[in-house]
Amino acid sequence: MNVRKILGLALCLCLLGSLSGKTKAESAAAPDIDLTAMSGTMVYSIVYDMVWNPGNYVGKTIKMSGIYARYTSDDTGTLHHACVVQDATACCAQGIDFELADGAAYPEPNTEITVIGTLDTYRNENIQLAPGIDPAQYGIVLDICILRNAELTDW
Repeated sequence: MNVRKILGLALCLCLLGSLSGKTKAESAAAPDIDLTAMSGTMVYSIVYDMVWNPGNYVGKTIKMSGIYARYTSDDTGTLHHACVVQDATACCAQGIDFELADGAAYPEPNTEITVIGTLDTYRNENIQLAPGIDPAQYGIVLDICILRNAELTDW
C-alpha cells in the first residue's frame, strides 16, 4: 500500500471513532450486563438468575434500573440498600443489594434509580428456609448478591 492509502484509511478510522459519540472512558466503563436496555421480562429473568446462580455473574459490571428499597435485616440488624425490579405483570419482584462507593448519599425509598456496580456475594449464616430449618442441613448455600462500589447514575 502506498502512503496515501494508509493515511486515508487512518483518517477514516479516526473519523468513525469520533462519530460514535463515546469517549474512551465511556466505552471502557460500559457494563458487562446492561439491564436498562432489556424488556421487563428479560430484566426480571436475569435478576432472578443472578440471585439463584450468582457464581455466573460475580465480577461482572451490572447496570440496572428499578425502585430503591431500604430495609434492616431482622437477624443481623444490618441496614441494606437494594434495587428492586418487577416482572412484566408486576406480580413478582426481585432485588439486588448495592453499596455506594465513597459514602455517597442514598435516595429516599421508592425512588426510581439506575445503579451500576460490580456484582459480588456475601453470606448470611442466619438465613432459614422456614422457621427452624437451616439450609445447610440440606446442602443449600444461600449467597446474597450485592453490587459493590456502586454508583447511582439516575435518580
